[in-house]
This record gives sequence, structure tokens and C-alpha cells, in this order.
Amino acid sequence: MTIRENLIKVLEGYALAKEQVFANHPIAKILRDTIPNSIRAALPIEDELLLVKGSAGQGNWSRGPWVAIFNRLITASAQKGFYPVYLFR
Repeated sequence: MTIRENLIKVLEGYALAKEQVFANHPIAKILRDTIPNSIRAALPIEDELLLVKGSAGQGNWSRGPWVAIFNRLITASAQKGFYPVYLFR
């Protein structure tokens, strides 16, 4: 699947997923693994400065799941700095 198709899958399925058990849910896996891996593969070079991460929550569903690309010289966390992000609501 393409990045776009996976983003659409999250957009269409997240509301229902939040009503289900969080652990090992396919939508959480798409956010944590599938989309970040697809973005890494689409980057023109393997760059150690770039970190691609996604989150559906920690232990429970998040109100705002996200996938971000961090430049390690600026930040490696969604808590500070600036970075491009897909933020779902």
C-alpha cells in the first residue's frame, strides 16, 4: 500500500478503532510501523539525521495520533522543536 492509502485507512478507521482494544490493533501498527517505514523508504537518501516515528498512544488510544519526521539536530521528540507531522483528529 502507498503512504496515501495508509493515511486514508487511519482516517477512515481510527474512530472505530478507539472503541476496540488498543494492544496489537492493526490501526496502531499502521501508525507506529507501516507509515513510518513507507516514509523512510520514500526519502531520497538514508540519512542518520532523520528520525520517522508514529504514535497511536501509549497504553491507550490517543486523542491525536501522529506520524512525524524529526531532524535529530533540532529534536527527536514530539514534545519540543519543530518538524513536519501528519496529525490526525
